[in-house]
Amino acid sequence: MKTLMNKKTAATLALCLSMSVAAFGQNQVIHLPQTKASVSTIIKAIEKQTQMSVDFSQNTINLNKTVSLKSKSESLGKLMAQILKDNGNLTYKIVDRHIIIVKADNQGAPAVQQGKGKYKVSGRVLDVNGDPIIGASVMEEGTKNGTVTDVDGYFNLNSSKENPTLDISYIGFTSQQIKARSGATNKITMKENAQNLEELVVVGYGTMKKENLTGSVSSVSSKELAARPITSVKAGIQGLVPGLQVTNSQGRPGEDNASMTVRGVGTLNNSSPYILIDGIESGTMNNIDPNDIESISVLKDAASAAIYGSKAANGVILITTKRGKSGKPTISYNGTFGWQVATGHVERMHSADAAEYLNKALQASDKPIRFTPEDIQKFRDGSDPYGHPDTDWQDLAYQGNGFMHQHSASVNGGNDNASYMVSAGYLNQNGIMVHSNREQFNLRSNVDVKLSDKFAVHTSLSYINNVSSTKYNCLKIW
Repeated sequence: MKTLMNKKTAATLALCLSMSVAAFGQNQVIHLPQTKASVSTIIKAIEKQTQMSVDFSQNTINLNKTVSLKSKSESLGKLMAQILKDNGNLTYKIVDRHIIIVKADNQGAPAVQQGKGKYKVSGRVLDVNGDPIIGASVMEEGTKNGTVTDVDGYFNLNSSKENPTLDISYIGFTSQQIKARSGATNKITMKENAQNLEELVVVGYGTMKKENLTGSVSSVSSKELAARPITSVKAGIQGLVPGLQVTNSQGRPGEDNASMTVRGVGTLNNSSPYILIDGIESGTMNNIDPNDIESISVLKDAASAAIYGSKAANGVILITTKRGKSGKPTISYNGTFGWQVATGHVERMHSADAAEYLNKALQASDKPIRFTPEDIQKFRDGSDPYGHPDTDWQDLAYQGNGFMHQHSASVNGGNDNASYMVSAGYLNQNGIMVHSNREQFNLRSNVDVKLSDKFAVHTSLSYINNVSSTKYNCLKIW
């Protein structure tokens, strides 16, 4: 009797909570940039501002349809009504953090693109605790025939095969592929994707304990850096870390002098974040090769950066370099090459045209003209290049070929008591302007030795030589 009462109480509370969430969602105001927007734009705004996912099939509604609104700010209920208007017999329901679009006469799972087969396949999708998974995608292998699970985790699917293969997927869970049986209720248990969950909390900042991660932390892995053809660490993390703003003051190779701020300007004088490489303070990122980096962590709020004291007032950037791994020696090489070009130039007015417009401006002011028709003709035909020049300075300045090539090689290995990682890198970068070239050579050696169960020695040696031809060089025109 006690168990029965608990189940009833839990069911009542769950129903009340679901109704409360649905009511709140209906009245929540959504802000749009303009009164006319496509269905796709409105759905993205709803998901971003409500933190709920809109579940539907791309064949169910017209995403390119333009919706006209009375105001830039509308309630969720009115927006959903506009989206579903003239899109067939559709309705929607709010379940937990899902806005599920279904057919008005459909009481089961919403159809994604139901097939017309004669075999009916049904089932239920649960997690390891036996709780239903709402909104899980159920697709028949090799087709577009599919559906999503309803509020109780059930699904119904029509198939042309008696025992079709189904692909079941859901965010945060490991996707599964099962051989379903028609005419029976197939029970599918999905397991959480532990790797994805760890990626949300595991960040590489050396040996710092996990209990110190109490605030906002973003991490960039070596794979993300390797996917970008970068020549500096600042260029590698630009756009990858929310809240980190990287501003380039100039474009000279090796001397971009990029400034960084974490969540805006925090102090009146120096607003740069506190940078540590393998736990050692460093005032810049220019002294490290991007290929030697294992991970970069950005601590953005006071809670996560508090252990570093007042120096962390503007945030902390923790860089961890690659170290040796136990096993046979492994040799790695990474090489890239490419060309850089100016994305665009300012359209230039020729000297003859400029002289004509200046004469017109002087005439309009009742002043004598500056250039005679003979002068303008000399500007135009180039017969007097020194007295009447028509020089394209942009063309003369941007004569650099922009070719660049980068090479990095490393060796790592070791055993349970000692490990090592040795790397060497070379970068040659020609600028798009003459006399703006850069050449870099770097070496790094990371050795770890375990002396006993309580003592270990970690050594990190690095050398980098950056030579730039931009300083003290003038632009040679002739």
